[in-house]
Amino acid sequence: MKEKKVNPFTTVTPLSKLVALTLFVSLPFIGAYVGIRFQKSVTVQPVVINKSCEQCVPQNNTKKPAEEPRLIMEKKVAGGRIAAYRPTGNAADDVFYIALEVGKYIPEIYSSASSTFSEDGLFAIVNSKLFVVNGQTNKIDVYNIMPEGVSEEDYNFSSLGYLESIDLPRYRLGTLYRLECVTQDCLVSTAFHLEAGCGMNLNVNTKEFSNIQCGGMGGEIIPERY
Repeated sequence: MKEKKVNPFTTVTPLSKLVALTLFVSLPFIGAYVGIRFQKSVTVQPVVINKSCEQCVPQNNTKKPAEEPRLIMEKKVAGGRIAAYRPTGNAADDVFYIALEVGKYIPEIYSSASSTFSEDGLFAIVNSKLFVVNGQTNKIDVYNIMPEGVSEEDYNFSSLGYLESIDLPRYRLGTLYRLECVTQDCLVSTAFHLEAGCGMNLNVNTKEFSNIQCGGMGGEIIPERY
């Protein structure tokens, strides 16, 4: 009987099994590695810019110039004036400051009044005293005006000295926002909102209020005591 020849390329042996298993496991990893390397070779890498470098700042990136405070009202005093301003920056809309502009030294005081209402009547001058609306405390702050003059036309020193605060009558009158004075009598105004408020008289010498009247679109309002 003739012996059958064995083809070494088609015969399954333990060695061929080991080689086949090795290739089956390793080829996917080899293919993935080769693909990643090829992708990197054809990909354009982005340019990373250091944000802190001076060259990266655009030429037109300039800061806006600081805005000047806005003048609200002013009154003449010996040697200069007293003026109220709205400050700039992050200050609240209802904040204002008053400056005694006499000579080189210009003292300033800050106060508050509702930005909802008119901006006049934030302060008044009576008998060399400054009466200032303070809507935050709901009081009238009183300061002594002390300009010091070298001559009738030359003033080189000025100051605002705090004296006292005048409380409103013990009624629910809303927010203080305005005063207007003639000699020693002042008309003081408060408001609950845009359509209702109160008016009253203040004697700056006695610090007493009188003739309190409140009303609005619905007619007269009787204020409550507290």
